[in-house]
Amino acid sequence: MAKPLRLSKFELIGFSRAFALPGETLPVQTRGLGTSDDEDFHVWIKGFNEAITAQLTADGLTRNLAQASRFALVVNPDHSADLYVDDFSLTMETLVKRDVSQNEPVFASDIGDIRKVSLPELALTPEHRLIVCIRHGWKFALLFDLNRGEPLDINWVQEALAFVMRRLLFEKLYRSIEDNVGFQKLAQRGWFPFNELIGGEFERLQVSHLNDFDIESSERRIIASFTPERIERLTGRWWKREEFERRKELLWEGVSLFAEGKFIACIKTLITEIEGIIRDCRRVDTVSSASFRDMLKATIDQTVERVGDASSLYFPIHFLRYLEASFYARFDPAVGTIEAWRHSASHGAAPPDAYTATRALQTILVLDQIYRYLTLPEERP
Repeated sequence: MAKPLRLSKFELIGFSRAFALPGETLPVQTRGLGTSDDEDFHVWIKGFNEAITAQLTADGLTRNLAQASRFALVVNPDHSADLYVDDFSLTMETLVKRDVSQNEPVFASDIGDIRKVSLPELALTPEHRLIVCIRHGWKFALLFDLNRGEPLDINWVQEALAFVMRRLLFEKLYRSIEDNVGFQKLAQRGWFPFNELIGGEFERLQVSHLNDFDIESSERRIIASFTPERIERLTGRWWKREEFERRKELLWEGVSLFAEGKFIACIKTLITEIEGIIRDCRRVDTVSSASFRDMLKATIDQTVERVGDASSLYFPIHFLRYLEASFYARFDPAVGTIEAWRHSASHGAAPPDAYTATRALQTILVLDQIYRYLTLPEERP
């Protein structure tokens, strides 16, 4: 049960964003969000620590915020404030990647996305103002909204906390996504932070690729982890979606060929179905002359709308970039290629040794990523 310390008053409203002389206009930042990797974080947290500690002393109270793993300050309409230190919980609204029972442990590898993070013990209302600092490992996240002129947007608080929690829990993943050179390097080799792999498998794979170390072994480990049981569990969800169900015979045959080690036939069977599925799902809201890229972009735009944040763990905008750099890369038959992508495969221009187990698995994972986009909850968080 959370037991806050009551501060008689808390008057801090934000941080100046410029120099000003008496009588001059001064911009003041009253809302902020960041992690301990951000330069502003250290200015903010120092200011909050000094202001809160000074008021604790004035009220005859003691608490060392520097030793806290988390704290929250809820400022009341009368400018008094309640300070919570290490005694309040976070509740994450997540999309999970497998069936989960009540009270079952949930691991990072089970998380498909984090949509909202709430603070149930704080009982926030629009009349409150808020500061929250959360520690994960050796890093911190900080959120504040001290604007007295507008109601506290509790939905923004929950979405913003979800944003920083994703950054803390999956820090290495976000770093690789934001490294354009590294991302392009992975994409050209056919890899993407597929939702099925994040939470451990992709992170280990990207370390090998970005350091050019033990790449073949790391890929073999990923391929070996896709046992017939895992493949069946993965694709068993697909048939819930009409665009997949009507292709069940084709898709299942292609997937079965992967399990049998027949990678040429697997890729030849599955790779053109990516385009067919996208065209089917966009047929009702696009003109018949629309290009495949336009339809793919429309699907990505819809995904961004559904996840509510382009930085979601589904990485929809990056997925479009990935497909354009890999499966749908520009291809000139006169020049040729050493890769088995969609265009080179359909033109019969890819050499036999391009049809690898890795490319076959990547094709299955592309289909699975599209399935996950199409089945996201329509209600935006």
